[in-house]
Amino acid sequence: MTLIGQAEPLRGQPMTTVQIPSGSDTSAASHQEQPAAEPLPVRPRVGAIERVLDASFPGLPESVRDARRQLSGVVAGIPLADDVLLCLSEIATNAVLYTRSGRPGGEFTVTVDVLAGVLLALAVADQGGPWTGREADTYSHGLEIVHELALLIRVEGDADGRIVHVIFPLLREEES
Repeated sequence: MTLIGQAEPLRGQPMTTVQIPSGSDTSAASHQEQPAAEPLPVRPRVGAIERVLDASFPGLPESVRDARRQLSGVVAGIPLADDVLLCLSEIATNAVLYTRSGRPGGEFTVTVDVLAGVLLALAVADQGGPWTGREADTYSHGLEIVHELALLIRVEGDADGRIVHVIFPLLREEES
């Protein structure tokens, strides 16, 4: 089949993709001679990604609480709200304690994007610094806790600045 294109949305209607079998005549004349075909099933369009939080905070310990408070209003009512808030606390605390964000004048930035009913993406950007390991012990810390609670975690950047991306599903397992 040949992909012809996507229809423009019409008065709030969902977009659909039209497929024509390969080798078919797509001229206007050929369509006038053909009997009307059954319409292709239209799959409802999933909503757009919406940025629901984009805020920078001073690199102070009390700013972790402020970031958490601001995010709590955004995630109120979603099934994983407590997990999202705990992960934000862990990542923001790491930014304040272990990166240049925690130095005088430093800051960290929190962004949250939501694909309604599907996923929530949390990102915390810090001002970088050396990445040092710690001695092993018997309980989870920071990013280990985040890894246990999230669907996906990705750390990008280097000593000049890092962003920790965390994805949470918004669908319950029986819905997916």
